[in-house]
Amino acid sequence: MPPGSIAVSPATARPGVRSRQVRPWSRAQTVAVVAVALAAVVATALAVIGRSVGASTAIWGTGADGVAPFGDATVGTTPAHGTGKVVALAGVPGGAGYWVARADGVVTAEAGAPRKGSAHGLRAPATGLAAAPDGGGYWLAAADGGVFTFGDAPFLGSAAGGALAAPIVGIAATPTGQGYWLVGADGGVFTFGDARYSGSVRSDAGLAPVTAIAGTGDGRGYWELISPRARQPLGTFVATCYTGGGTTATGTRPSQAEVAVDPGVIPLGSQVFIPGIGVRTAEDTGGAIRGERVDIWEPSYAQCIQFGAQHVAVFLLH
Repeated sequence: MPPGSIAVSPATARPGVRSRQVRPWSRAQTVAVVAVALAAVVATALAVIGRSVGASTAIWGTGADGVAPFGDATVGTTPAHGTGKVVALAGVPGGAGYWVARADGVVTAEAGAPRKGSAHGLRAPATGLAAAPDGGGYWLAAADGGVFTFGDAPFLGSAAGGALAAPIVGIAATPTGQGYWLVGADGGVFTFGDARYSGSVRSDAGLAPVTAIAGTGDGRGYWELISPRARQPLGTFVATCYTGGGTTATGTRPSQAEVAVDPGVIPLGSQVFIPGIGVRTAEDTGGAIRGERVDIWEPSYAQCIQFGAQHVAVFLLH
């Protein structure tokens, strides 16, 4: 008896129950049954998809960028112009349509939204967009704290020019249209106009960054959205240290925000988390950096001597 089988004694058999021989189906019968089953599966799937997306299934944009409408929301028919990644979406209050913002500062008006303009020549990527309550304009926020106003949205200040602990990732307007909040990836909140400060979270901008802020209907509070990043373990690496000036393999200046890697193991531009060291961006390479090895930049030779060579766990962040 195969392992896991259960033996049934003749005493457990039910009297009066006779066995019958089951005749196998013909090939034609089998094909017919399979066809009916497949048709039922397809019909069910289409019904589910129809309920999920509603009457409209149009998708705005190309590639990974897109806007899917639900309920009575309409969708634009022309793709937005600009080369930057789509970073924010804001509906027109009390009207039809929406605005789409890209990292390069281009803002497009879709589905009947009024055109109000774009920001050009940004020093830092655009990260947030908030519509004025009357639908007559919007605010565009940039990672360096800059705020750009369009239409009747008033300029009430910005966080540009200051020493930010983390980049600005979102903006939200007060119900009056006379104030707004900016939020950083570390959870820090900046208030302008009649926006009141009600507190903030302390979050790791590299591992669990805050990604958005939304105000309450009465303007007396707000929510911060925290989005922990997925960590992919890459294994144990040998970490060494280097110092000095110049430029990295990607054209940036060396800093404690970057790390030298083997691009065949960790693609340039990727962010990695190293316990005890933090989050760093793969921006440099080195002749001796091959395989499971990374090179940490520190500002002084003494710090590199102190660091030495260590075995560290490396995680790729997504």
